[in-house]
Parts: sequence; structure tokens; C-alpha cells
Amino acid sequence: MLKSMRKGIFSGLFIALLVLGAAGLILTDAGGFFGSGIKTSDVAKVGSHTINSRPFDTKLRRILAMQGVAPQAAYDMGLVHQALFREIRDLLMLQGANDLGIAISNDHITDYINEILEPYAAEDTTSKKSEILAALLRQNGMTETIFINDVQREMTNNIVNSAITNSALYTPKLLAKDLNAFSEETRNIEYIVFENNKAKLEQDADEETLMRHYKTFQERYRIPEKRSFTLARLDKDKIKSDVEITDEQIRAFYDENQASYSVPLKHKIAQAVADTEGDALKIKKAAEEGTPLSKAAKNVTGDDGSFIDTQAYTKGSLPEVLDKEAFADGVKKGDILGPVETALGWHIVKIVDVEDAHALDFADVKNDIAKELHDEAIWDTLDNTLGEIEDRLFGGEDPQQVIADYKMTSERFKDLTRQGVLEGTQDSPLKDFNSEDALTILKTSNELLSGETSRVFELSDNALAFIVMDEVKESTIKPFEDVKKQVREAWTKEQKNNATFMKASDLSGKVADKSLSWTDVVKESGLKNHKASISRSASFNDEELEKDISAQGRALLLSADIHAAQIIPGVDKTILAYVKDTSLSKEDSANADEEELVTIAALAETQNFQQEALQLLYISLQDKYKYTINENLLTYLYNNPQQQQ
Repeated sequence: MLKSMRKGIFSGLFIALLVLGAAGLILTDAGGFFGSGIKTSDVAKVGSHTINSRPFDTKLRRILAMQGVAPQAAYDMGLVHQALFREIRDLLMLQGANDLGIAISNDHITDYINEILEPYAAEDTTSKKSEILAALLRQNGMTETIFINDVQREMTNNIVNSAITNSALYTPKLLAKDLNAFSEETRNIEYIVFENNKAKLEQDADEETLMRHYKTFQERYRIPEKRSFTLARLDKDKIKSDVEITDEQIRAFYDENQASYSVPLKHKIAQAVADTEGDALKIKKAAEEGTPLSKAAKNVTGDDGSFIDTQAYTKGSLPEVLDKEAFADGVKKGDILGPVETALGWHIVKIVDVEDAHALDFADVKNDIAKELHDEAIWDTLDNTLGEIEDRLFGGEDPQQVIADYKMTSERFKDLTRQGVLEGTQDSPLKDFNSEDALTILKTSNELLSGETSRVFELSDNALAFIVMDEVKESTIKPFEDVKKQVREAWTKEQKNNATFMKASDLSGKVADKSLSWTDVVKESGLKNHKASISRSASFNDEELEKDISAQGRALLLSADIHAAQIIPGVDKTILAYVKDTSLSKEDSANADEEELVTIAALAETQNFQQEALQLLYISLQDKYKYTINENLLTYLYNNPQQQQ
């Protein structure tokens, strides 16, 4: 099975099945997971189903590795939660489909999987499809049950998705026109900028306050688990150098498989094809009298296409009636045969040449046989060596002795986190491996306890490898005294951010109740009043404005009421903005380009209707089945505390 596993191209299917996304899900309170029946090893519970951390983590890390995204970065960007909500969404849809009586039969699943395996089976003709599937699943770290469940879930959900989205296929042109005008809306705004760090606090934090803050956010100060392990590997080249194929073996293989090295009988044949038997007989007569067949066909039919030039055929490669005529006993070079009728017309066949069946000389195929035997011997040796090493390791032998006996190379990796990096950095000692091998090594090492040895696995360069877990340092929380300064800085920053937000909120409220005008707000704040225009248009761009107000901030202002003040909180500053007025695109400027935009708007709105229909379905399914998320476990698995300090 090492031959099947060497392909390494099965990952595309998993990307299709597991692509990140969580459209339609509403983020709800994830607390209370211990009291809701969810196990500490599960990342979520959806109705009567649970999502176990091990298969979820395996699939997620493989996807992230393919995309070149570190787990910590994925967590910070929200991709971990997106992947989880994708799983939750699919389970909600699956339970809803079951309620509607929608189910995928085993026969349909089998047919689908067979379609997937077809190209692999075409390349590996020596293995059964079941063997190919098993090898591909092992290579991608999945069990057959998990894979079949994923396929069944995907097929079921596609049926429901199609039924929902196909119900919304049209948007009226008038509505599309209004939507297009709305999409070009422009708003004039004014805003002031509060620097958060300039806020003044009434008092500093005392020891008790800092301790309380420390205990609330102690995960920020967690020292990650560290693992030190030895990777032993046996390169294919070392085995290759020990494999020898003798001339006697090559000759014996040739003698035993002579049928595979024989050239069958071949007839080189030219043909003429006529519409009627009478024309075919005229062509045959002219050819028998010495006229070239091509010329005879042209003279009778008036069509150059009636002649088929000389080609080589073996017995059985022509249509049956032609084959029977062309390879009949006694047929020889120069014979002109026919006419024979097929669906194309009436054929006249000329035997241009005959190549008798013969065996290829041993000298002509010796090198090819030697290479085939050598390659086969290498893979057989790899298979046997893998079994021998595993037998010795799991028989209790010292791994160092096994490494020495097989002349394996070994490399020690010290104090790696579960993410495969050194604490407090994004530097990975595994960076010299390709992403697939690095992921395999990391996944394998993360499954081991201190002192354990892994099974033997294959790397992408066909090397055999195993891992010995030398030491596991458990994760701990840094003592308060060691991080007191950091705690104080974090507390102070949060308090200043809150104080600035409350000040902006107070001014915003006064604008809302009309106790202050925007001019009064600017005067009371003592800050500079900035003026700008923003638009819903996709082409809108203002680099200067972007320094103060992000795309998310502009979205808030575009959804705010006219003459309202809107707070836009940030990491280091807080914006208080005022929406002064608004304008839409003018109808009298309609032209061909605008008509095209209206058509695009209609298509986009149809897609919005479809998404809203799906979202309504998801919301109803959430209300019916409920779900909870184990945030503590997600934080432990993916949130590197060093990145939060």
C-alpha cells in the first residue's frame, strides 16, 4: 500500500469538504458548556450530536497547513471559530434534513466514493479500490467512518441547500434599480478623535484589583505545554543502495513473462469508403487493375475524404465485420478485400503490409525489466523494513538500538509547543520540512505521552520515520508576581479605553437627546473637527480617512441615522462621528453602464434572497436544536498566550 500512499494528491477532496465558512450562523452565548452535557474533550454540542476535539483538530490543522496559516493566527483572525461554525451549521442542517425524511442511501454514497477513487484506480491497477481508499485515508489522518459521515453529511446538506436557494430566482427590475441607487449612497460626516492613552484615571489599581484582574484573564499568562522529541528516519536512498538485481533474475522474469514482451500480428491497411456497393466494386476493380486506391476512390466518388490512408491495426481493433475480413486466414500483403458494409458505408480494404507476431529480444527489454524489478524490490524492502521496525519497537526494544541497527538518522527537537513553534515566537524548528511532512510530524508527536514511541510512518520523500517522545512539560500559569507589571499595564489600558468610550458615549447621548448640537460637542471636547465623505460604492477609497476610520467603522456610519452621532471604538483611539447628510445616485444619469449595474444588482439581490432564506432556516434550526461551544478548550488548543501579552 505504500505505492498508493505515495501519490499524496487526496487533499483536494478534503479542502472541498472542509472549506472554512460559517454563513448564516448567529453567534450565541457559548457559556455553560459543563452544565449542558458537553464533554471536556468535545469542542461543541449540537442537539444530540457532539463535535469531538480530535477529528476537528486534525481536519482544521491540515487545512491551515495547506493555506500556510499558523493555528494562533487562525484563532486571532476568527478562522478557528469559522471552521467550528461550519461544522455546527452542517450538523444543524443534517438534523433538520433527518426530520424532513431526507436521507442518502448507502448505494448513492458508494457510487460517489467510487467516482472519487476512479482516477486513482486508473493509476494504480494492482490495488483494489478498498485498499486505495484505506491508504488515502491513512495518509490524510482520517478514519473511514469519519470520511463516510462527511460525505453523507455533505450530500444531504446539498439537497436541502438546493431546495432552499432554487426558490428565490428573480428580483424585480424596479427593486434592482432602487438597490443600485442605494449602493452608490454618499454621506458627509464630521468626526473627532479621542486618544485613549490620554484619558486620566481617578486612581491607580491596588494589589487586590490587580489580583482580581489577573485571575479573570489568567489564560493570557499561560505557559504552553512544551514537547521534546527525537525524529528517526530511514531514507529511501539507503535502502536503494542495498538492493541489487542480478542478470539471472532479469532473465528469469523475462522467460516467465514472455507474453508481456511479444508484439502481436499487425496489418497495415488502407481503405476506401463508398456510399453504395456498386461504387465500392468499381473502386476495387480499378485498384486490382493497378490504380492507386486513393486515386480510384477519388475518381469514383469525387471526394478526397473517401480514402483513409494507411494505418497499422492489430486483430480486434477494427469493427467486427472489417476485422473478420482483414484478418481472415490466408490474407497476405497486397490483397484487396471487400466490399464490406459498416455504418460508414461500403469499405474496400487493401493490405499494404503484414508484420508477423514476434517476441521482443531480451536485449531490447533487459534495462526496462531491471528498472521494474529494482523499483519493486525497493518498495518490498520498505514494506518489510517498516514491519520489522514496528515489530521491534512495539516488542519493547530500545529505540536507540533500532536506530543504530538500521543506520537511521536522528534529530532532536526541543521544547516545541503543540503548534510546532518555540514559545513566544512564530519560529518553527520544523520549517525545513515541507508543509505536509511538518504537519504529519507535529500531529504524530502531539499524540504521544512522555516516553512513548510512535508507529512508523512514511514521509513525502518515501523515507520511513518514527518519533520518540523524550519529555513533555505540562502547561502552567505564570505566577502573579512574575507578571504583575504586565497585569498592571493591561488593567490600565483597559480602564483608559473604557473611560474614553464612556466620555464619547456621554457626548453621543447629548446629541441624541438634542441637549447639544454637534458644534457644541466639538467645542466641549476641545478636539479638532474632521470633515469627510464616505460612500457605499465598492470603488470608494480614501487613504487619509482610513487612518482614522476603518472599513468596519464606515459600515457603522453608513447604517446610522442621519444627524446621529456614532461611536467607533478602536485599540488606541475612539472616534465620535456625526452623520451630517446623505445623497443617492441621480436617476436622470441613466446610461448603458448603469443598466449593466442594475442587472448586476438584480443578480446580487437574488443571491441575497437565497442567503437570507438559508439564514432563516439556520436560525429556526438553532432555536430547535440549540448548540453550545467549549470556549475553554478552543482557547487551550489554539490561543497562544504569548500573543496576548
